[in-house]
Amino acid sequence: ALAKERMVGRDITGDKNPAKKLAVRRKISTAKKADNPGLMPMLLGHRRWRLENPSGAELTMIDALDAAGLVYEREHQVGRYFLDFAFIACQVGIEVDGVGWHSRNKNTTSDAARDAWLAGQGWRIFRYTTHQVGRNAAGCIQDVIAKLHVLGIDPPARK
Repeated sequence: ALAKERMVGRDITGDKNPAKKLAVRRKISTAKKADNPGLMPMLLGHRRWRLENPSGAELTMIDALDAAGLVYEREHQVGRYFLDFAFIACQVGIEVDGVGWHSRNKNTTSDAARDAWLAGQGWRIFRYTTHQVGRNAAGCIQDVIAKLHVLGIDPPARK
């Protein structure tokens, strides 16, 4: 009630809204990530939607993975993250990054933090842009297989 009394008559719209200040936004975001019981149901709902509505590049990658005879899981959950494609047995993930999303929102730093967290869980992540996948999905798969061989990992193939 006391806080409401202090707010009466104050203009907190636009730039005067304290929640829009960068430092405050970061604190709010950190608090949401730390203890947000509503986060996981929301993420699981988003996963379900992505399973039902893959992007064009993801459909192309699915066809290329299937043609190569590889065993994978789509939208595999690791902690609070979901990998586009995962070779679970060898803990390798493939991410198909939309060029527009990553150039517009400068997601490379959050991708790096995400990949670092996943690496701490034992996962290796290989990233390809939608442009790379659209131009040569089979080449992307051959690149994945080559990287696995360098790591001494046999690609998970159908028997």
